[in-house]
Amino acid sequence: MDDGQVQELEHLITGALAPHLGDASVYSGDVDVKIKLDERQKKGKVWVGIPEPSPLLIDDALMDKLTTILTTVGFPLITVFPPDGLTLVDTHSNDIATRRALEWDFIEGAYTRVSYDSFDDIHPIKIGQKYYLPLMKGYNMIFDQFGNTQNNSAYSGPSGSGKSMAAMVMLSAMINPIRKWNGKDYVMTNQKLADELIVISPKNDKNLYDFCQKHGITPMVPASHGFVTNVIEKLNSLLELCQQRQAQIIKGVSPAIMPYKVLYLDEGLYLSQMTRDRKQRQELDSMLTSLLITARSAKVVIVITSQTMSDQVLNTSARDQLNNRFLFGNPNGPSDSTRFLFKNWHNQLVIHRDEYSFGTGIASMESNGSRLVSFLSPFIKEIAQ
Repeated sequence: MDDGQVQELEHLITGALAPHLGDASVYSGDVDVKIKLDERQKKGKVWVGIPEPSPLLIDDALMDKLTTILTTVGFPLITVFPPDGLTLVDTHSNDIATRRALEWDFIEGAYTRVSYDSFDDIHPIKIGQKYYLPLMKGYNMIFDQFGNTQNNSAYSGPSGSGKSMAAMVMLSAMINPIRKWNGKDYVMTNQKLADELIVISPKNDKNLYDFCQKHGITPMVPASHGFVTNVIEKLNSLLELCQQRQAQIIKGVSPAIMPYKVLYLDEGLYLSQMTRDRKQRQELDSMLTSLLITARSAKVVIVITSQTMSDQVLNTSARDQLNNRFLFGNPNGPSDSTRFLFKNWHNQLVIHRDEYSFGTGIASMESNGSRLVSFLSPFIKEIAQ
């Protein structure tokens, strides 16, 4: 944006805020909006100064209300990020009445959907000295050059919302670069890949089954009445691996020589509903919680999809270990699904949409500062055909 566009946007925001703030100050009534843009970094701050003394109660509720206005008015020139709570900044004004302002972070422009011809085309790209997987234009998940990431991730949403496809994008990024880097510093054959990637598919989803077949992976599916028992045993063996690796690291073994292990659990709610009794359900819950707590330090990555991330699937301690969170569908709807993944959600984010009807929602990634953003899942052309 040039200086003229910045000033125009400042005036637009001031006008949009005015009906909601009324006489903001008993002295002047003026609200001072400043956009501070770093043109090189393409990001900046929005300041909203409310002169004191003011009849307004400056609290989290006001911050949420103004956030909704800013995310709407700013789009698509800037993307405003909802803050965790009331955020004040010193304006360094010579007038004590205007010495403070509310502050929001933003980036220039808006995140837009990326597309891939097929899952085979998905792999991290090098930007500077790091590798990233573009999930939206300008919104990237951090990977290393061999397709590894230490991000435990959850994808939640109703059937048909696109959560499983989004998760398979992440899995593809872990698989495809391995083949592209074959013969370099790290070699992984198809058989080893099958050993390192564990896929649990309670609903035996066809798209996931085809994905696994293509990459030489045998998913765990409900082939017998002992399916949940087998899953718990597999989780237990993975937990033992985590504990073994932690013991080795304490003794001085470098984690760098340890290959990543990946667990993908599809439709966690369905798996929970398959448990035969309370004891088995508690055992499953205990295993998942212990794994999520220990996985990251032991180079184990856990990816879970579910219609909801309620206590039926993951308890609070387990959800707190999730680095990346994606919710598909309408986060402002009557469902409680949103609050399980996003504790501080207050309907303050406007959801962006495009010409596609699927894969829309909200997201938060650790590599992006855990900021809450409107999310558009990658479009896979071969699936849409």
